[in-house]
Amino acid sequence: AVSKDEGSANVALNIGGGTANIGAVSLSGSAATGTLNVTGGTLTMGGDIIQKTAAIGILTVNGGLLDMAGHAIGSAAAPLNFINFQSGTIRNIGQINNGSADLVKSTAGTLVVDGTNNYTSSTIVSNGILNIAAGGSINFSTSITVEAGAQLVVENINNAILDNTVINLKSNAGPVYGQIYLTNGENEVVGALYLDGIQQITGTWGAPGSGAANTNGNYFAGQGILTVLGNLDGSWDVDSGGNWNTATNWKNSQIPMGYGMTAFFTNAISSDLAVSQNNSIAYLGNLIFGSPSNYNWLITDNTFSLSSPYGQPSITVNANTAVVASVISGVQGIT
Repeated sequence: AVSKDEGSANVALNIGGGTANIGAVSLSGSAATGTLNVTGGTLTMGGDIIQKTAAIGILTVNGGLLDMAGHAIGSAAAPLNFINFQSGTIRNIGQINNGSADLVKSTAGTLVVDGTNNYTSSTIVSNGILNIAAGGSINFSTSITVEAGAQLVVENINNAILDNTVINLKSNAGPVYGQIYLTNGENEVVGALYLDGIQQITGTWGAPGSGAANTNGNYFAGQGILTVLGNLDGSWDVDSGGNWNTATNWKNSQIPMGYGMTAFFTNAISSDLAVSQNNSIAYLGNLIFGSPSNYNWLITDNTFSLSSPYGQPSITVNANTAVVASVISGVQGIT
């Protein structure tokens, strides 16, 4: 582990070449600015990168490789103030400031994202190119925004992006477009697509010649396809228990999915019912229980990840009893 404490002094740890393996990094002292700069070589972490309370902590990656090996950048108690991802490669990020800070590609040049990255915040490409490598994934990032003139490149054809992710590709009056490049053979599934803030229809999207049902040469490049499922509310519609991902259990076969969306268990039932959440993770905003008869609900198995752009996620029981025995995860809390 590396801990640099110089009181009120500014301190920096610079990795400009070679290979370094460090257990953990705690940046700066009580009144100082502490900076970790990765501009070349390879830095592999064996612990988190954090700052000390009341200090200013800065991480900059502008060349080279930062491999977090599943560890976190910042924490709830010791978040970094400034995280500058500019160029080079980042790999295997566990979390960023406990989910309260986004991954932002901030300058010109190319930043490669490799390995398994589990951060749950948004991904923002504000400048340059963010390249998800053939071995890279951001399967827990809840939304992706590509600003005008920037580009997201997806080389991984094996589920690089969270299936419920909301993608927003922007433009300006130039006209200049934020673009997504999808590699040949890619069929990436997402929850919703916005072009300059306007939600698009469900179905397949891509560049002209990709074979997608909906094509746009301004916002899309490459021969891959983006499949937009559409984030949905859903209401349990049968008087029996069953599996979550069986469409016929839900009204109009709409299985609830997507951050901010709601699963309703409010239909008439004639006995206590159990529902198995048989996806590894179900992404939602809210669960609402309250059937009119005097019977109860039990939800079992796996994990719910609750998050919402509309406010704090909630679990509401309006009548009788509901037990959620599944794991509940999220960083916004629950009402």
